[in-house]
Amino acid sequence: SEMFSISMNSYKEFLTRTEMIDGKLLKLSEIDLPFTATNKINVKMPFNPERALVRFQLLEIIVRVALEKYIRTKVLTLAEDAVKKIYNDHLKLLSDEFNIKEWRELKLWNQECDKAYKTYMPIIKDIYNQYSGLKLRPG
Repeated sequence: SEMFSISMNSYKEFLTRTEMIDGKLLKLSEIDLPFTATNKINVKMPFNPERALVRFQLLEIIVRVALEKYIRTKVLTLAEDAVKKIYNDHLKLLSDEFNIKEWRELKLWNQECDKAYKTYMPIIKDIYNQYSGLKLRPG
């Protein structure tokens, strides 16, 4: 797909790289259900591939994996604690590998990006206005 998305293979690689899959509390065979549940959307959206996750679904899949790993196995009882544990034990290690401040200063906050944003801002605004949900009523 041409959309930036997370395929099942990328999802498995992410869980393996962050050591969320440990073979005890979370096995490889148990990660399909959270992916499928997160990917299930009742409304067909043009920028949401059928068999992949997009950015707004990333937090949901992390919460679902935390619940699967720590709540289902009764290691923890509160979802909040499960999400904190996933972050502290797995995600923080991955985020510490990257110097986000340096990346922003070198790759994002520069003349080339500024020019691209200014050039494509009308298109970006149209896409935002069409898909942001500001005109839709809740529920």
